[in-house]
Amino acid sequence: MRPLKPFSTYGQPFLTIEATRPSHNSNDADKLQVGEEVWLGLASFHVLDPTGLRMLAWTQAPADEKAVFKAAKELLQASHGRASILSVTQDSEKLAKRKDELEKCCAAAEMTPDLGWAVKAKAGEMDTEVFKELQKESYELVIAQGSALDSPEHEQVLERVVMEFGVSLLLTVEIYQHISEILICTASGEPGKEDVYFGGRIARHTRSITTVLHVFDPERGEAARKRAERHLDKAKDLLNAFNVESVVKMEHGRFLPVLWNELKKKGYQLVVMGVPWKASGRHLEIASNLIKQTKASLLLVPAGRG
Repeated sequence: MRPLKPFSTYGQPFLTIEATRPSHNSNDADKLQVGEEVWLGLASFHVLDPTGLRMLAWTQAPADEKAVFKAAKELLQASHGRASILSVTQDSEKLAKRKDELEKCCAAAEMTPDLGWAVKAKAGEMDTEVFKELQKESYELVIAQGSALDSPEHEQVLERVVMEFGVSLLLTVEIYQHISEILICTASGEPGKEDVYFGGRIARHTRSITTVLHVFDPERGEAARKRAERHLDKAKDLLNAFNVESVVKMEHGRFLPVLWNELKKKGYQLVVMGVPWKASGRHLEIASNLIKQTKASLLLVPAGRG
């Protein structure tokens, strides 16, 4: 038995499978007919593409950025993934102290060793060491505290994480909340697929109720509106395939006012936004304002790479 396609397409609610049955083990009464729907039980299976998240949690002030550890713990538990906890110091003599500080913060967050994490204290220039770590390991997600955006130096590092390395970035609020409701803000068409895919994975792992929001400008015309509706329908199908409880909605107007209004109406713990590949840093400016004015963490997903 094998899948007819290696991957399901965007919005495909099921996976087509080809199965063979030896003729000598069946009689005429048991033979299946073309198009017949049957229940298929698998005695054993092997997952070739593990779904656990590969994460890098980066903190330069471990004692003051406890939300980073709480977020890493929740996603490790939920996804059965792996995480590196990284901090960089320019003073090599302080490496042992920094590593000890990281381990104490992990213990304070009740991150038990069986969760699959390791601390990494590095000596050198902050940006160089972060980028070397990203090049060495195939991380899918970087976790940092949103207050890091207040530092121009840290902001430049995080901007390159998303826009140059193409790694999704989770910016946590200072008081981290368990994720149970997620808002995915999506564009229509190809750029909007990545945020639904990655946001859907987080929702599936955390078993979160999810709202997919598309903000439509009426001046774009009827054809664009229909494309947006098809995109939302496929987003709904994809989340159903992920076994995620979801609703989709289209609002008319400008993106930021609609977003603020939606956040006031519901208590989301996580907002997912796509960032166009090689885009300007305006998304980080929006992210900084959002984190300061709401209680929601923000997940930035690079879209349209290549």
